[in-house]
Amino acid sequence: MKMTLNRLSVLVAAGILSVILVSLSILYFQNRSELVSVPKTSKTPQKTEITEKKKTPRPKLTPEEKEQKLLEREAKRTGQDTEKLREAEQNPTNQIQREMEHVAEIAPEEAMSDLVGKKRRLEKMGTEKVEEISDFIGKKMNLESTRETEVQQTVTPDKFDADTAQIADCRREETEDGKFRYMAQLVDAQGNAMEVELHGTEAEQTWRTMKMVKSSPLMEALYRGSVMPLLDRKMKEEKKEETEGDVVTKTEIKTEKNVEKNVEKETETKMEEKTENNGI
Repeated sequence: MKMTLNRLSVLVAAGILSVILVSLSILYFQNRSELVSVPKTSKTPQKTEITEKKKTPRPKLTPEEKEQKLLEREAKRTGQDTEKLREAEQNPTNQIQREMEHVAEIAPEEAMSDLVGKKRRLEKMGTEKVEEISDFIGKKMNLESTRETEVQQTVTPDKFDADTAQIADCRREETEDGKFRYMAQLVDAQGNAMEVELHGTEAEQTWRTMKMVKSSPLMEALYRGSVMPLLDRKMKEEKKEETEGDVVTKTEIKTEKNVEKNVEKETETKMEEKTENNGI
C-alpha cells in the first residue's frame, strides 16, 4: 500500500501536467485555421513632415508558412517543440505518456512551476472547451471509466479497495513539534473513502498539487474526467508488468533449482558408480 501511495503521488502531478499540456496543444490545432485566416488590421499612417526612407516590404508568407510561424510561437508558449505539438492531436496517448515520463524525471519544484504556468493557460480556455477536449482525449485513448471520482462514503480499511485507490484530496496539519503532517483522502472505484498519512518528498508535492486542483474548477474537472481514468490504466499496466515479472522470476528460480537437483543427482550417480568399480 505504501509503494502504491508513493507511486500515485508521483503520477498525480505528472498526469495533471501532461494532460494540460496535451489539452493546450489540441486547443491550438482546433483553432489553427482561424488563427491563420485572421487578417491583420493595418493602421493608416499619419502624414509627417519628416521624409522617411522607404522600407523594404516583407515577403508575403504562404498559408503553410504562416501556420508554421504560429506553430513555432505556440510551441514556445506551451514549452514544447513543434513535433510534439503536431502529434498531440493525432496521438494523445503517446504524447501524454512521454510528458508523464518527463515530469517524473525533473525536480518537484520545476514540475510545480510548470503546473502553475499551465494552470493559467488552462483557465483561459473556458469550461465548455475543457469538457470538449477532455471528451476528445477520452475517446482517442479509449478511457471508458465507470469508477467513482467523488467520495460517496467513508469506510473502514477492511472495506476499502486499495487496488483502485486514487487521491481525492490532501490536507496538511501542523504537529506539536512545529512540523507538518500530510493526510491524503483516498477514494476507490465504488466511492469508498479512507484517509492515510503520506511520507517522504512526495507528501508535500501531492498536497501542493491537490491544493492547486481544488482551487481551479477547470483543473479539477480535467483531473476527475481525464487524469483519474488515465492513472487507473497506468496503475493496472504497472501491476500487470510487476505480476508478469514475478512469474518470470519464479520460473527462473524453479528452473535453477531443477538444474541444481539434476547436477546433484548426476554427481551422486557418478559417486556410486565409482564406489562400485573400486569394490570390484
